[in-house]
Amino acid sequence: MKNVNKTKSEKGYLRFLTGQIISLLGSEIVGFVLGVYLAQQYGNAFFFAISMILQFLPRVIVSPIAGVWADKRNRKRIVISSDLVQAVITTCLVALFNLNRIFTWTFWAVGEIWIIFGFILLRSIFQAIQGPSVSSILPSIVPPEKLSRLNGLLQFAMGIIGLIAPIVSAVLINYWKVYNLLWIDSITFIIALLFILTVHIPSTPRSVQDEQISPIQEKRLKKFARDFSAGIFVTKEIEGLSSLLAVFVLANILVTPINILSELLVLQIHGGSITDLALISVAFSVGMIGGSLISSIVKSWKYLIATMFIGIIGLYTGLLVVGIAPIGNFWVIAVGGFITTFGIPIFSTIAVTMIQLIVPNEKMGRFSGFMSALTSIFTPIGYLISGALAQIIYIPFVLIGASVLAIIVMILMWSFSQIRRLEPQVKEKLALAKIKAEQKRTSQSQDDIGAIVEN
Repeated sequence: MKNVNKTKSEKGYLRFLTGQIISLLGSEIVGFVLGVYLAQQYGNAFFFAISMILQFLPRVIVSPIAGVWADKRNRKRIVISSDLVQAVITTCLVALFNLNRIFTWTFWAVGEIWIIFGFILLRSIFQAIQGPSVSSILPSIVPPEKLSRLNGLLQFAMGIIGLIAPIVSAVLINYWKVYNLLWIDSITFIIALLFILTVHIPSTPRSVQDEQISPIQEKRLKKFARDFSAGIFVTKEIEGLSSLLAVFVLANILVTPINILSELLVLQIHGGSITDLALISVAFSVGMIGGSLISSIVKSWKYLIATMFIGIIGLYTGLLVVGIAPIGNFWVIAVGGFITTFGIPIFSTIAVTMIQLIVPNEKMGRFSGFMSALTSIFTPIGYLISGALAQIIYIPFVLIGASVLAIIVMILMWSFSQIRRLEPQVKEKLALAKIKAEQKRTSQSQDDIGAIVEN
């Protein structure tokens, strides 16, 4: 009985993660395919900029609203509905492309790009709606002691997907029309939907404040403002959480130079070839996979905050190596890239796991929405600043400056912020979860013995 229940529970969250990973693979392939199509058909950098804005904008506007929904509505239905709508949107776009081949619509030549932009926008909106619910579901179905390894496994899967998705896309483009490859997105959405349908997801617990104030007693706008503010104020309620959020946002901003300047660095500054760029891209992906593998293997980190900061410092040390690499020495850049991405999943896994453990589940959706909006605001700002600086400053100096600044900031955060006060709270949560798990196992064993005696 005990083993059957345990297996059933484990299969539940593993099925959920499998569905999300398959959906992510489809999304990555479609993202690559759309990028190729825009480059081949238009070759306009302005269109690429618009597509990036359309991907970030919904996260800023929609994520906070979606966070409130995730805490007040059925999270499973939100995820299923979002997957279903995204599958329908993608199917409609493929149908439009194929109908144009038959009827050769005159407006298509001018209107195609705006239809693609509309697709990107709608897809991003429903991904933003889904995001807080997915973030909230994981800590509600995964045992606390397994959260860190599961987050590491998810990071590992993302690293593998980031490596294979462009390869798979490049191969398939040789055999299929670009727009017909979008079917992959619809298929993976449906597969993810089928997986989540089989998973039992606990209902969202209501906080004391929610039980005291009835929705009838407040106007909807006022109630939404109160619900949304609860996701922000949780950073004040939990000592050290605001410092962790600051570290997360700053780390995301200061890593943006390598995200948008790597091609220019390799091809223009170092005079490299496409092969050199591919070699360095592989090194980045392998570093991500290696760090994710370590995160998924380690059962629990003895020193959470210290290990997280080691990962961050390692990240920016790698970025510094990339910046100081001698001209034409691509192996040094590759090594720096490997070190950079090796630290990312270690830092990210620990940070996300701590958030999942210390933020109350009834407020997780709102906090996730707030966090997503915050990072989505500052990441494009980081891109703009990096791009502007690259126009007036030697690109390696931009990378060196960002890495040195990041290391100094992180040392200051470690020394003077309240972030280290999070660790005792996290370990207390894990200890309580372990006691509850032991009590549950003891109770199940007693029930099994009782059933045997009765028989």
